[in-house]
Amino acid sequence: MLNFIENNFQSQPLNTVERYDPETQRWEDVAPLNVARTGLSVVTLPDGIYAIGGYDGSKYLNTVERYDDHENAWVFVGSMNYAKCRTAAVVSSDLRYIYSFGGFNNGAMSTVEK
Repeated sequence: MLNFIENNFQSQPLNTVERYDPETQRWEDVAPLNVARTGLSVVTLPDGIYAIGGYDGSKYLNTVERYDDHENAWVFVGSMNYAKCRTAAVVSSDLRYIYSFGGFNNGAMSTVEK
């Protein structure tokens, strides 16, 4: 299964998430994000999908949500130190950490967070 989260900084913030099943070739809705956002970053780890930062239409976000496929629910996890959108995010090779590089909050940022 593949999951899709809208991520277009020019669009209205959305909380919708869809999952694609290649076997049935169909899309289906799954639990929405707790906070509608745009300009977010998304990474996957063995314990779920992480939605990182973004913009909710009025403020930049430092919140991070994790999707649990078994529970079909998004849960808030540790927030970033800086509120930002359009950050680059990667997972460490040992699958233990998420790194967030740069981003935007009323200007370009040069931060790196783990």
